[in-house]
Amino acid sequence: MKTIGNIGSPPLHYDIMASLIKAADAYDDSFPAFFVVMAFMLHCHQKQTLLRCVLDRGPQVRSLSITRHWPRLIAFMYTYWDHLRVVEFKISEHRLLTILDCAWQNPLSRTAAKEAMKAIRRYTERRPQLATVWPTVDVKIPAAPMNDR
Repeated sequence: MKTIGNIGSPPLHYDIMASLIKAADAYDDSFPAFFVVMAFMLHCHQKQTLLRCVLDRGPQVRSLSITRHWPRLIAFMYTYWDHLRVVEFKISEHRLLTILDCAWQNPLSRTAAKEAMKAIRRYTERRPQLATVWPTVDVKIPAAPMNDR
């Protein structure tokens, strides 16, 4: 069977998910309906192209509703998709964690980004920079003056 689309063009799943993200961004009042369709699509089609689409298009959104919730799509993928399928994905861990770090810095998407980081923990050895316990820069603590009594 011949595949739909031209050589070099993104797959159909990618285009549909990108259109849903764009529609949810443009029509904020209909966001819940678009989000349910995106979640249903992620549930039925466990494909790497859908993860790439969410990583490409998610950080670019402007609507408050989709800004709050797009990292939850990543959390959904890493929580409910087949473990062996997710392990096979060729997604840059550095890119994924950098995008989630940026989402964590935004107060609107912080909770959703935290959920996504928790879901990704069992798949990667790397830790997000903002979620680590130790600071990356050495901080000198001033010594307290000693009392000679």
